[in-house]
Parts: sequence; structure tokens; C-alpha cells
Amino acid sequence: MGKQFVNTDQNGWTWITRNKNSKPIGNPYHKDLENIATSFYVTNMPPALTSKGLCNVCASHGRLVDAFIANKLSKRGKRFGFIKFLGVKDANSIVNSMSNIWIGSFHLYITLALNQRPNTKTLAPKYSQSQPKPTNAFTTANNHNAFPSLNNIATNNKPPEIKTHQPKPSYSSTLKYVPISTSNETKPIQKRTITLTEQETINVENTDTILLVKLKDIDSMENMYVICRNEGFLDLNIHHVGGYWIWIQFPSSMSCSKFQENESLKRLYSIKRAPMPNFKIDERILWIEVSGLPLCAWGSMAYKKIASSFGKFLFFEKEESTALSSGRLCISTKSHQLISETVQVDIKNESFEVSVQEIGSWSTKIKDDYNDISNISDQGC
Repeated sequence: MGKQFVNTDQNGWTWITRNKNSKPIGNPYHKDLENIATSFYVTNMPPALTSKGLCNVCASHGRLVDAFIANKLSKRGKRFGFIKFLGVKDANSIVNSMSNIWIGSFHLYITLALNQRPNTKTLAPKYSQSQPKPTNAFTTANNHNAFPSLNNIATNNKPPEIKTHQPKPSYSSTLKYVPISTSNETKPIQKRTITLTEQETINVENTDTILLVKLKDIDSMENMYVICRNEGFLDLNIHHVGGYWIWIQFPSSMSCSKFQENESLKRLYSIKRAPMPNFKIDERILWIEVSGLPLCAWGSMAYKKIASSFGKFLFFEKEESTALSSGRLCISTKSHQLISETVQVDIKNESFEVSVQEIGSWSTKIKDDYNDISNISDQGC
């Protein structure tokens, strides 16, 4: 075989040709895929992650058909790429389900691609050269030709007849006049109502062997297996359900009762509840990103103060995965509204607009190192 030349196009396809000047052939199915697939933007990835590795991580969240990581870095100096799913009915649900993905110490950030976000901007009507400019009573009354001269008024006994110029139909005449309401009354915001049937909800069985516990300290969450084992509680299944809450399943109802009576364990949690159907997380733990501060405020104290205005500061993201000009912090808050605000920060009689954005929920997998014998296999798409 002769010498071969390798060329990679902008869509990530690699072409091997014998001629150096040969151009890659366009993929005939690329446009069809763009029309039926939903694209998501992915960033904050480890340096060693490949497109295949990204495919393995995201494949369980839908019908994944493509995963691509760009060779260049973003404006913030981070790796980024795109993933595409088929049959997406609710893009927000996919973003929410993938907001808890961690690859080592990197918290994956995923959002809907810009080219697929709805365009809500409306353009004001423009007048073309072929359309006459709209006229009104003011411009007609100030037209000198609309009134007779003073000589004609002096020589005629009859009152002068004022001829008004009828404007030609214009584009503005087709617009309806909408009066501006001056009242202070505001219309109530209509919320979307969705009803779930009994078949669409779950039923928790053996509730006397399950306990929902709200811990006082987030640091004790990952060590719950060790703490419980030291108090004589074995064969437990412990899961993080959100916020400070964990789910503990006991081997028997007697073991569950003894856990609630244990005085040492009572110091770890503030609330304990049985799994009721109407249970809801009362406090969220989430990641926020603060950006827009000047260089003099790139220290941890400034980021903590800004984060504390939205909730309780918990900890920073690891420094090696965050740029100096922006800070990612983990906070806890009782608000269930999405954080997306621009705040004013005053520094030495100068004001700066700083962006504070919620980028995902914090979650952790509570592992039992004593019984953990599972192996993770590398699977392809």
C-alpha cells in the first residue's frame, strides 16, 4: 500500500486518503441527524476523558447517538463537547437527571445547546422604501399648505375652508392600538397543572424497616456505614436522597427501633421520619458559579460573602478544575427557585455586575467499603 493521509473534519469524522489534497466527503446523514436529534453542551471534563468515555457516562440517560469533544478549549480555558439524544420530549428533565454526574473530582456541567434554545426575541416592524411613512394629525396641521394665506382671509367674507390632506394607507395603520394599563393590579401567573394517577406513583413497602434521617453535618454522610457499624448495626442499605437527608433500610423492624433509641446516633441527626408518600426535601444542596469579579476580589473571602447571600456556604470546588476569574461553591438553601441573578458588588466606590448561576445539585454516593466488591466495566456505546 502507498502512503496514506489522515484528515479529521469539523464534525469529528476521520478520513484516510491516498491523495494529500483530497477533501473529506460530507456525511449524507449528518443533516438528517441534526433535524431529529437534540444537542446538549458539555463542559468541565477531565483532561483524559475521550469521546468514547463521554458516551459511556451519558448513555444511560437516553438514546445517545453522538458524543463529540472539541480539540480546542473554551473561552474560559476548559474542555467542552456535545452529546446528542434521539426522541427527547423534555430537554430540562435530561439536564436535571445528568446534573449529578461526577467523573473523579470533576462535576460535569450539561445544558441545552444554544442553537436549539427557543428564540424569544421579537423584531419591531421596519418600513421599506416602497411603503410611505406614516403621517399623523400633528404633521398635517403643521404643514403650511394646509392653511390659506392671509390675503385670502382678508378678501373673503366667508370663513376659509381648510383642506386637510388625507394620508395614504401605511403599514402603521394596520397596527392595533393597545392601551397601556395604569392600574396597579397584576394578573396572577398561571401555573401548569399535572395530575399523576395511582399507576404513575410508587408505593413503599415495609416502612417499619426504613428510616429517613436528616443529618446535622454533611461530613458525616460518607462515613455513615462506619459509624453505624461501630454501634453494632450491620447489613444496612444507606442512600443519599437529597439535601442533608439519607435513606436507611434495616434488616428488621427491631433493628430500626434500636437505631432510633441509640443515644450516640441521636447526636448525628436533627430529624427522623418514616417514608410517608408526601415527604419532600426541605433543603437543597447545590453548586453555584460566581463570575464577573475584578482581579482584586478573586480571593476566597469575596466568593464566600457573595455565596452566603444565597444560602449557607459549605465548600469550594477543587482548585485545579476552576479558573481564577470565577468561583464554584457548594451551598445549602431552603429556596426551591432556580438561582440565576446578576448582583451589584461595590468595591472602593466602584460597582461591578456579578453573575451568580446555579449549575447543578450536589449529591454523593455513600459507599460501604467493607462490603463493596463491585467492579466497573468499560462499555462502549
